[in-house]
Amino acid sequence: MPAALLVRLAPYGAIVLVALALFGYGYARGHAAATAHWEAVDAKRERVALEATQRMERRGAEEVVRYVTKTKVIHEQIHAPPLAVTLDDDKRCALPPGFDRVWNATNRASTAGTAGGADAAADPAVVPGAATRRRNAAAE
Repeated sequence: MPAALLVRLAPYGAIVLVALALFGYGYARGHAAATAHWEAVDAKRERVALEATQRMERRGAEEVVRYVTKTKVIHEQIHAPPLAVTLDDDKRCALPPGFDRVWNATNRASTAGTAGGADAAADPAVVPGAATRRRNAAAE
C-alpha cells in the first residue's frame, strides 16, 4: 500500500520540488537585486550628502568674508551721533484732547474711558468731512 501511495503522489512531489526550486531561485535573485538597489540608493544618498556638505563649506567660507565686511560697516554706522527731537518738532506734534486717557486705557488693556463722551461726538470743524458723512448717513 505505501508503494502504491508513493507512485500516486510522485507527480505532486515533483511539482512541489519544482515550485520550491523556482521559489528559491526567485528569492535569491530578488534578494540580490534588492541588495544591489539598496546599495545604489545608499551610495547616491552619501554622494548627495557629501556634495551638500562641500557646498555648505564653500558657502560658509564666503559668508565669513561677507560677515566681516558687514561688521565693519556696522561699526562705522554706530559712531554716528543719534538724532534728537527738537523743540520745534515737539510743538508741531499736537495731540487731540483726551489722548492721554485713551493712551492710558490702552496700556491697561481696558476699554473703560476710551472713545466715549466728548470724544465720541467730535466737532465737525475738526474732523474733515464729518458733517457730510452725517448728512449722507441720515439721508439713507
